[in-house]
Order: sequence, then C-alpha cells, then structure tokens
Amino acid sequence: MRDQRVLVAETDREVREVLAEVLESLGAKPHVAPNVDEAILALRALQFDALVLEAGLWNAREAQLASAVRQLQPNAAVVLTGPWEDSTEPSARLTLLEKPFSPAKLTDALSAALSASQVGVR
Repeated sequence: MRDQRVLVAETDREVREVLAEVLESLGAKPHVAPNVDEAILALRALQFDALVLEAGLWNAREAQLASAVRQLQPNAAVVLTGPWEDSTEPSARLTLLEKPFSPAKLTDALSAALSASQVGVR
C-alpha cells in the first residue's frame, strides 16, 4: 500500500484520525475529509487510488458523494465503513467493512479493494 493516495471521509474526528494513522503506518498517503462537501472537493482536486468512506456519507444528501465518485474517480477502490443502512445491497464494486473493525481488517479490506480495482473487477 506504499505511496497509495487514500481519501478518508468520516464524520467522527477520532475515527478519522485513527484511520489516517493506520494508513500512514502502512505507507499510504491519507487525505481526510469530515463531510460530503469536503470529500467532493478533494475528489475534484486530487487523484486517489482508494477511498475509505463512512457508509452513511455514501448515500447522504441524495447520494452526492456516490455520484461524485462515479463521475470523478470511477477507477478508485472504494471501502465503505460502518453499517450499510440502505435497503439494497451495496454494489459489487464496493467493499463493505462493518464497524467496529481492527487495523488488520481495514488493511485486508483495502488490499482486496485495490486488487479488485487493478484487475477490472469493478
């Protein structure tokens, strides 16, 4: 995961900080966003290899973040964290990681999502 640029969008400041620390320890370059608006701004400004997004933000505000990801960074690996509260199953192109999770589970989910995105399983 060395040098992979990862967007972390998470509303809880403590969780956001821990995610960034874990990613940095793996050699990734995290960029954090506390809400949908800042996440979309980051998606417009920077290119990311992977996105670690709070599941509640994915479909918030008429799915603005989901739409922005599809339009701006369709090849990025996507890991959604937390409970999936939508009545439909998440798309096959998304990796769902239920909270709470360990750093090892985050690493596994992110590695799987990155591998899938590189072989076109998206």
